[in-house]
Amino acid sequence: MPTELERLKIAFALYVTRKIVNADDSVHPDEVKLVHQMFPMNQLEALGFMEPGTQKLTPAFHAARKEAVAQLPNLLTTPEKEDFVRWFREVCQADGHVDQREVEIVAKVEKILGM
Repeated sequence: MPTELERLKIAFALYVTRKIVNADDSVHPDEVKLVHQMFPMNQLEALGFMEPGTQKLTPAFHAARKEAVAQLPNLLTTPEKEDFVRWFREVCQADGHVDQREVEIVAKVEKILGM
């Protein structure tokens, strides 16, 4: 079972990843594949972040992502913060095109994380 810190990291990563994927108003099949590889449904269900058999995020997920935004800037090391930003940049490129709205989301993440 993941630690509380790991739960917060997963919630934060999923939240930002979904924001990036949806930022350009179209979801490319490569983006869907990337999200499913990084965040398997069974893992999200086991964490209580997704209702079983659906793709609906739960109140537990929303609570964890809010807590993550508040706590991760103080809990993560600089290399961990850099890993998040690197991951989010990869997500931006998943569909073969980097949209300015995706770049803006990554910039906001950098500010949230205190980078």
